[in-house]
Amino acid sequence: MGNVIQLSGGKDSLALLLIAIEKGYKVDEAVYFDVGEWEFQAVRRNIEKAKKLCEQKGIRFTTIHPAIEFPVLAWEREYIQRNGNKKKGYEWCGWHGCRWGTTQKIAQLDKYCGDNLQIIGIAKDEPERLEKGVGSNKAYWLNEWGLTEADCLQYCYDQGWNWLEYEPLTDKYIELYSVLDRVSCWCCGNKNLKELYNIYRFLPSYWKRLEEYQIKTDKPFKESGSIFELAERFKLGCVTKAELKKFYKEEIK
Repeated sequence: MGNVIQLSGGKDSLALLLIAIEKGYKVDEAVYFDVGEWEFQAVRRNIEKAKKLCEQKGIRFTTIHPAIEFPVLAWEREYIQRNGNKKKGYEWCGWHGCRWGTTQKIAQLDKYCGDNLQIIGIAKDEPERLEKGVGSNKAYWLNEWGLTEADCLQYCYDQGWNWLEYEPLTDKYIELYSVLDRVSCWCCGNKNLKELYNIYRFLPSYWKRLEEYQIKTDKPFKESGSIFELAERFKLGCVTKAELKKFYKEEIK
């Protein structure tokens, strides 16, 4: 049985790999689940850098892909609903807690890893995720080492890693963790309003792609509104509905 690190390209899984190497832990393989065009380019760049590091350290690096590309599953592929009706696409991943992409990712990683020990990058200040991930063939070294999410990010920075994303519409580089809590899929329905506001402000090319997706569905991106409704609010500098109401009250005065 081997030790396999799940590498997403975010701060926690990257810190997990780097610290495991530094501490001399036995790591046989690092496996990356490629979500394709839903990945930030900065994350993809770090994955390539991590792959080269693994090769230097004699660690096997494997990339696995979804059986069907996620954009196709989201907007194009037809399936039969439980009520027997035909439906085109699963739509937003993460909408109302329906994380169909995550479900597929975990299933494929579990299948690939088999009886090997899966080492997963969940920090000690994520108790709910740790509780959900209990399994005889899963380990959480970050938690065992007492490391928080903030610790992991700082460690990566200290080792010279970053998540600089080039934004072509503004011709600027943005450090993703300065504007986002997580650098997972840019179209994840679990992104909070603060993150969405920052995507609107600092990553307009990704916001444009969100608008293109919104055209494909009647489902709002968040309960508080569609991508287009959120854009109208964000134009006024308002993030929440409460801020929007306050804005209009002050305008009336």
